[in-house]
Amino acid sequence: MLKRALEEIGFTDKEVAVYTSLLELGPQPASVVARKAKLNRSTTYVVLNGLLGRGVIGRFNRSDIQHFAATNPDTLLEYIDRTKKDLERHHKTIKGLIPHMRFLGNPYTSKPKVSYFDGIEGVKRVMEDTLSAKDALLCYSAVDRWLSGPLKDYIEDYGKRRVNSKKIPLRGLVHDTKVAREYLGSDYPAKLTKTRWIPKDLAIFGNEINIYNDKVSIVSLDPDEMFGVIIENPSIADTQKQIFELAWRGAAED
Repeated sequence: MLKRALEEIGFTDKEVAVYTSLLELGPQPASVVARKAKLNRSTTYVVLNGLLGRGVIGRFNRSDIQHFAATNPDTLLEYIDRTKKDLERHHKTIKGLIPHMRFLGNPYTSKPKVSYFDGIEGVKRVMEDTLSAKDALLCYSAVDRWLSGPLKDYIEDYGKRRVNSKKIPLRGLVHDTKVAREYLGSDYPAKLTKTRWIPKDLAIFGNEINIYNDKVSIVSLDPDEMFGVIIENPSIADTQKQIFELAWRGAAED
């Protein structure tokens, strides 16, 4: 639980290993921390310096030997607050640069723009992009995979934001399972979420696919191979919208 939480706020695997070692051991020289974290000493020093920069550990000398110690756990909250402020500042900067960035692109090219994002954070990044939808999202949804995997909390929060904050309507083709019906029936108002059902024996939704604006996004929810892809091209998106409409007409209504 702690390891996952630290990773979600931006800690690398090595930073998690070193930080949790200090929590367990108390103040220690780098050599002891390295053995506990199963890292070589030079790597441990690099990681320790990174954690010092985050403000979540401190250092001091004892008997002329440099020791390191985890600071009060409350400093993690302070680190998150600082990171949030930095991201808000970066958000404003990038938002102001987006028109310039778009101008730099070649307006005459017809090649699709393909963006790849790796891991859990990559999946989140792709799903966040779907919240830019100007009209209804068209979705092939793997609800059962979402709810049984490591992103259960995320997708529940995402759904609430789509409905309550963004007010984005969705039409979804979903495997007809008890889990999916209970989840969609209890948490999503019919006004903004329309669902049609695919027989559960047709295992065609191993991934989540969303079609919106001029984009098609795909996320893999396989715990061993999580990633996301965004394909941006009007022709491809339009074709996928037409295919979705065909599938929608043939799917079962409640």
